[in-house]
Amino acid sequence: MNRSLKILVSINLVFVFGAALLGPLYAIFVKNIGGNILDIGWTFSVYMITIGVMAYIGGRLGDKIKESEYLVAAGYFIRAIGFFSYTLIASPGQLLILQFFLGIGEAIANPAFKSIYSLHLDSNKSSTQWGVWESLFSITVGIATLAGAFIAQYFGFNVLFYAMSSLAFAAFILLMIQPRKLL
Repeated sequence: MNRSLKILVSINLVFVFGAALLGPLYAIFVKNIGGNILDIGWTFSVYMITIGVMAYIGGRLGDKIKESEYLVAAGYFIRAIGFFSYTLIASPGQLLILQFFLGIGEAIANPAFKSIYSLHLDSNKSSTQWGVWESLFSITVGIATLAGAFIAQYFGFNVLFYAMSSLAFAAFILLMIQPRKLL
């Protein structure tokens, strides 16, 4: 794996760890703000459908700008704000709006990240390097989910959301300070 990929992957894993802290605890959070099973379904559905609809637009934007890493950074920043905003959510209706906002951040960043990643693959090792990403991603999500459960159990959801937001903002900063020629 070349230096550009190592840096891109390392920064993205900081973000992934933060985002994955919530994991399955999302359902408990929805119940804590007065939601029910249907609210869990609605709010998560809005998030995923927003990503589905907006990812095409995010991909088109990535094709039109020279430095796609700015879209990845924008996605980190939007989601950092969104993760912090979880601390302000008091009802499923408010959460629905936040999930839409988070979906936009995801849709802006993901096509650009995958495009940058693909550009830096070694041509004779592309499957292996995608396998490395998938392995690191899944292991990071697994560890983060357990860490998130510990944080929520012992410190509460607000501390969890502050941690998520801080890690997303750290990924934003780390990406922005990289030399543009690197990515």
